[in-house]
Amino acid sequence: MKVNIQKNILDLKEIVDECKTFYVAGKQTTANLLTWVFLPLGLHQEWQNKAREEVDRVCGQNVYPRADNLADLKIVTLILNETLRLYPPAGMMTRQVLENVKLTCGLDILAGTRLFLAMTAVHHDVRIWGEDANVSGR
Repeated sequence: MKVNIQKNILDLKEIVDECKTFYVAGKQTTANLLTWVFLPLGLHQEWQNKAREEVDRVCGQNVYPRADNLADLKIVTLILNETLRLYPPAGMMTRQVLENVKLTCGLDILAGTRLFLAMTAVHHDVRIWGEDANVSGR
């Protein structure tokens, strides 16, 4: 099958290639997240115990979580989100301003300006996250 450029239709091989890309990329980012999750859980075993108790309570012992009860894992979600905040998968993000913008602080940013956002700095900023912004296991 060939790509129909006018209709932006992918052929079967391209669809399979895209699926492989999502699988490999997802596997790598998930593995990295789980690696970083173990650090604060190892340092703060009380949170490890809370997460284990929650999984046992919500899912039952020796039972895997299901799609319909994942939303009930509040502590696990909190731990995953806090890990992503402390150890973001992308340390830097770039954006380009599409139209002139005046910020509330009075700064004018012209269209076409490239902004480089240091996610680690934002995620560890005590003005945003409070005095314990750099403490894992808050």
